[in-house]
Parts: sequence; C-alpha cells; structure tokens
Amino acid sequence: MNKPFTVLSVFLLSALSALAGIKIKGANGTEIEFVALFDAKPAGLVALDSSDSSAVTIPWAKIDLTALKTAQPEINKAYEKAVATQKDQPLGMGIANGMLSLSHGPFSPQTFSKK
Repeated sequence: MNKPFTVLSVFLLSALSALAGIKIKGANGTEIEFVALFDAKPAGLVALDSSDSSAVTIPWAKIDLTALKTAQPEINKAYEKAVATQKDQPLGMGIANGMLSLSHGPFSPQTFSKK
C-alpha cells in the first residue's frame, strides 16, 4: 500500500470520527447525540448538542450512569475521576477533539436546566 495513501486514510478516518455524534442516554431513557463533549466536571458533563448552540453543563443526575458505564467507558472514567477528585477532567470528544478544555474553544458554557 502506498504510504501517502495510508497517511491520508488515517487522517480522514480521524476527521470523520471527530464529526460523528456521541450518544448519551439520559436518566429518562432518551438518547441524545452530542457533537462535542468538553469536560467531565464534578457537577456534570459539559457538552454541545449542535454546532450552532452554546455548550451546556448536564448534571450527572440527568444521565443514565449505568448505561454510561458500558456504552461510553471513557466518559464514565472521567465522571468517576471528576467526582472523586472534585476536579474537572478534559474529554475533548467530537468536534472538541484536540481541545484541552472548554476554555480553549469558542463556545460559551451555560448550565443545562431542562427537566
């Protein structure tokens, strides 16, 4: 296989996976697809549900933590560490891939309060 083709293929796959949505199941059973996950904070998950919206903090009580453990183990690990240490854990998933935290991006956080 041609090396430049291999490098291009890896780059394209990486870019496509960054654009793919991240599905999180809510405590009410509804699955929501996010375009970016920035941080796991002790208070909740900082996420973006569309590229034209603002980032929100979703309280952990609004997330199905049992489903998170099996469906999204990386996010679950960050959740557990954030709660145990009371420190933010960067995720940088989806279009936030490569960002160290929300403070390094163009999105303004707000608290998610939908019931």
